[in-house]
Amino acid sequence: MKILNAGNDRFPDQLGNVIKNIRQNLVVWSKDKKTGEEKEIKKDFILIQEEKKVGGIVAFKEEIYSKDKASRAISNIMDLIQSEDSDTCILCGESFSRPYKKLQQASYPFVTKIKSLSGVRSYKDGEVYSFKEYFSNFCPKCYLIGILVWADNGLVYRTFPRGKTFVFLPKMNSIKELTIFKESYREILYPSGRYSNLRVERGSNKVENTLGEYSTLLCFYERFFLEVEDPVAYATQWFVVHIPLGTMKNVKYDDLSLKGNIVHIIREISTDKGPPIYAEIIKEIYFFNDNSKGSPVNWEITRTIQEKLSESFLKDDFRHFTKQLLPRKG
Repeated sequence: MKILNAGNDRFPDQLGNVIKNIRQNLVVWSKDKKTGEEKEIKKDFILIQEEKKVGGIVAFKEEIYSKDKASRAISNIMDLIQSEDSDTCILCGESFSRPYKKLQQASYPFVTKIKSLSGVRSYKDGEVYSFKEYFSNFCPKCYLIGILVWADNGLVYRTFPRGKTFVFLPKMNSIKELTIFKESYREILYPSGRYSNLRVERGSNKVENTLGEYSTLLCFYERFFLEVEDPVAYATQWFVVHIPLGTMKNVKYDDLSLKGNIVHIIREISTDKGPPIYAEIIKEIYFFNDNSKGSPVNWEITRTIQEKLSESFLKDDFRHFTKQLLPRKG
């Protein structure tokens, strides 16, 4: 997202127009099972609450994503950012006047209303052990950043219905390199995919149906090095956010650091037109049942083996990689 001439009165309208354009990254289109009509559906992992649909269009509760209220909301946020400071933000540590909204999962996924999950332990009156809430210590700048991240079409995600979504956030020390990296791989992502957005090939609307967290990341690297010629920068560290799809949203994350030589191997195999480790080796490994009835392939065990192989390879764990290939009963 790039906003030019931000230092003028037109900034709220300019940003509002940009948000209207990127709002589409929060939703997908699907046919209504009863009427057969096309309607918008919020992507399963988006933690922004919605109201009743209007004409089949998702109505988000956050005014910044409202067609009619976005500019006003942005004006209010900018006024608060520029106001005199008095409080300290619990996230960024900067001073601010007052919050635009309290801390919530829509703008910071790791907070919940359950004190045992999001409270900060403290002593009350020097004796009673309790939890203190800091939901109001949330500056409007952090709110604006947090609420707009969902609309970034550079988020890599994989959703499993009735399970969870893995959202992959590259971790790099340089903002410049991070920007270059994300810009280079946007074209291999399909932003209109509900359960996955990793294209099977550039320009295709078909997506990869990977098996889990590690197979998705391994598949991403293969697609990236195959499709992006001579990448200037790429990440070897990732925050992988786990977002449950049920009513209980206890969001967690993994902090993954891959060895440079592992990523280099993936790159070499992909660019030298060799058999890709995931697409043509791991993905083609199956576990067969030792019986003549029913399906010969045990898909549950097969998926487990393929995901464990992906994890072991990325973690450079040879012992656990070979362990997955040992004979077993089925």
